[in-house]
Amino acid sequence: MILTWLGVAACSGGVFFMTIAAIGLVRMSDTYMRLHCSAKSATLGVVLVLLGAAALSGEWPVAIRCLAAAGFFLATAPIGCHILARAAYRAGAPLSPRTLSDAWGVHGVKRPVERERE
Repeated sequence: MILTWLGVAACSGGVFFMTIAAIGLVRMSDTYMRLHCSAKSATLGVVLVLLGAAALSGEWPVAIRCLAAAGFFLATAPIGCHILARAAYRAGAPLSPRTLSDAWGVHGVKRPVERERE
């Protein structure tokens, strides 16, 4: 009974965070903000849905697969989003006018526009 309630709560929380990620993808102004939104909210949403599925399954093999998938997703999704953001930066994707700092520029990562000026 408690596992059912925990599973439903985790799945509901996961759906909530994935909905927030989808809204953020539409509302954010540039590539980097969109990637940040999808990396954080969608990752948490998918992991919560997988944890909820593990709790609701009632079978150990299914629960172990769900937990393994959640761990794999937690390990790979943020890294993948970071690689995509870095590739977008190096390809010259424009920053939002509201961006206050350029941390990669401080560390010597050159954008294509800067390489052409040298």
